Amino acid sequence: WIENVDCNSSTSESPPLHLQLMALSTKELERRLSSMHTCSNGSEFVTKPCSDKTRSDGKKNSKRNRTCKVHKHAKLATELAVALRHSRPVRRCQGVPVPVQSTDYLLSLLRCTTLWPPSEKQRKGVSASRYLTLRKHHPPEQDELWNLCKNLIVSFIPDAIYNALAITSAFKGSPHIDNHDT
Repeated sequence: WIENVDCNSSTSESPPLHLQLMALSTKELERRLSSMHTCSNGSEFVTKPCSDKTRSDGKKNSKRNRTCKVHKHAKLATELAVALRHSRPVRRCQGVPVPVQSTDYLLSLLRCTTLWPPSEKQRKGVSASRYLTLRKHHPPEQDELWNLCKNLIVSFIPDAIYNALAITSAFKGSPHIDNHDT
């Protein structure tokens, strides 16, 4: 479930929406704004020069009409956050019930496996009591776990395409974009 984030809350663990949106490409920000029919034509961003003064190396900027891509990107992220009223949309999806018997052996294997890496080896910023990544091309000791997960997934989504799985316990995270785990 995706939950609304209160940007003003001092206890909020998620960064403000405009900072989360900065991870999207400029093209994606423009597409989302356009689909909301709130996108400005962007001309105010395109014509704004990065700097018409001296660069940090002491030389004058030779391209006065050069656009500042970073400024444009930040403005689009902010514009989209404003259009969304600084709140992530909530999408509620009906899940598919998984028969308990189909997960019994998998769950018992996960409970007794020694494959869980120590918590100090987890990715920085991950908050989970356990976090294990399985890749399609994995060591032989992960075969049984990979095959059980694959069989479970394929039983519900026969044409599922994936090359890695993250198996977690008590995972807590904030909305983000994984550039390596998609």
